[in-house]
Amino acid sequence: MSDKSRKVFISKTAVKAIEARVANYFKMYPKALDAAKMIIDSEEYQIVPADNFIKSWAADRNSNSIFELAFSATDNISINGLAYIYRFSGSSGKGYGDISVTENLYTIYEDSDVRKDVIGEVPGNPGYIQNLKKYPDMNGYDNVVVIRYEEMVLIYAEALLNTNPGEALTWLNKIPENRGATPYTVATLDNVILERRKELAFEGFRFDDLVRTGRGIPKVEFDQNIEASIPAGDYRLAYPIPKTELDANSNMVQNEGY
Repeated sequence: MSDKSRKVFISKTAVKAIEARVANYFKMYPKALDAAKMIIDSEEYQIVPADNFIKSWAADRNSNSIFELAFSATDNISINGLAYIYRFSGSSGKGYGDISVTENLYTIYEDSDVRKDVIGEVPGNPGYIQNLKKYPDMNGYDNVVVIRYEEMVLIYAEALLNTNPGEALTWLNKIPENRGATPYTVATLDNVILERRKELAFEGFRFDDLVRTGRGIPKVEFDQNIEASIPAGDYRLAYPIPKTELDANSNMVQNEGY
């Protein structure tokens, strides 16, 4: 199996990446450090440079891809694809546009940062800011990257911050240096979380990053579908246990608040 074809199968490297992700979530930083370092030391992957960042989302099996879900025209996912969820085009009539982009996110990117080009207005839908460039195929034929190398670099930086802080800044800056963004002058948890927000936007990490670092969910704009900020530890940050599970085990207690 070629290096490129195996990206759509779980490999030993992908398992290590999952280990790094889980260890980082639970603040098991030495374990996260070791797992991320193994991936970095393998030299199998690269950070996608700025001039190829946007194009990489329209291609499959890139140099930064550790594991991705394979989709093609024969899968016929169409309206169930991520592009349909993120975008709605009034001119073409395609998409749901279920997830809009807050001005709060859009404004954290410098104009020189290539990641700002991911976001914009869809033709025929003025004033509605959306994710345009990640998962771009409205038919859903592009693969969905589940684990990519840039996440591992940021996990490594966060783990270093908690184990060997003198090296953390070098690794944190490897991402902005490849995005046309200004490097950081200091490595802090706030800066790591900020860079994760910039780099991993629309990839499903923001909620977990806020919860695992005790930040809760901030109300930053009127259009958010919460009335006020949700503080850390609030019962709404955990889902209710389904009734079928409760019925199957009389010893199980429903989560608080439900």
